[in-house]
Amino acid sequence: MARARSPHVLGYCAPRVEARVSVPIRITDHNQPITFKYMARLGTEKKPIIVRVQTEDRGRYVAQKCAERGWHYIIGFEPDVPEDISHLERALNPPMPIQSAKVGRNDACPCGSDRKFKKCCGLNS
Repeated sequence: MARARSPHVLGYCAPRVEARVSVPIRITDHNQPITFKYMARLGTEKKPIIVRVQTEDRGRYVAQKCAERGWHYIIGFEPDVPEDISHLERALNPPMPIQSAKVGRNDACPCGSDRKFKKCCGLNS
């Protein structure tokens, strides 16, 4: 039987129910195998898009963009504070994963050493 760990111990992750979406987060515990928990996607009911705007016209624009895509949102009107629409921008333009060209074993090494990849940087991989 596994003994329950104290929440004060470093690395303890209390179990909880979360929505399963396509953004995995790697959680490690030194005594357990690696598990993946899932974080709510931006614009869902659990993680709405939160923006701060200065004018009603800007608020209508944000509401229209979110409604077109069916996103949940919270708009704050604060004329004295600078606008913050970073959540909306992140949802409209999600970051793309970095694509790198596959290097063949017998191709020249991309580090510029004039050696084959398998004899240079590919030796450790």
